[in-house]
Amino acid sequence: MIFSVSNELKSKLALSFPMSIFLNSLEDFYLAQKEVINSKKLLVVEFNSIQDLIFIKNIKKAHPSLQVILYYQKGDVSLTTLLNSSITLPFLKSAGDSAFIKYLLSLQSLKNTSKNLNLNEYNRSLEKGLKTVKLSSMEFNLLSLLIERKGRVVQRETIMDEIWSYNSMASTKTLDVHIYKLRKILKQEFDLDPIVTYPKLGYMFTTTN
Repeated sequence: MIFSVSNELKSKLALSFPMSIFLNSLEDFYLAQKEVINSKKLLVVEFNSIQDLIFIKNIKKAHPSLQVILYYQKGDVSLTTLLNSSITLPFLKSAGDSAFIKYLLSLQSLKNTSKNLNLNEYNRSLEKGLKTVKLSSMEFNLLSLLIERKGRVVQRETIMDEIWSYNSMASTKTLDVHIYKLRKILKQEFDLDPIVTYPKLGYMFTTTN
């Protein structure tokens, strides 16, 4: 799931979703590399202008499996335009932001990691069976990123950019510390060691360890 929404809605969604999945603009996603778009299954767009529909149409043309939810105000878009667009689900703002966020959480409340683990985005925890372990926001965001791209090496630079946005206060040492904490949680709490290090390159969440 990835979002292209206003700052006002973003501030509400950020209480339940990691910052790494918010776009600066829909155009950024449209211009992104094919691998980036293919890694996403659901695009959530808050209507801003007709240009959004053009971007969505072109994105869907190249990536037909991508699902798109449009959050819009009645009168913004005509029914005919919606029917002829590439929108999977139009969601009216009249239902309210709370209802919209609740719906989105229901779509991605549990993310299966293929190790009988579930990453719960509602309360930012890691679950297996009846066991639940609460994660810090940074641990959750980092693990979520690795799981989204499981089976693929995620470069250190990519992680730093998406999780910390190259914050001057963060360093690769900060990343190493958080990876260490995640490994400790996974090993001690679930007896799993799924994070593989590729020296000087990055990390991969594997389904075989």
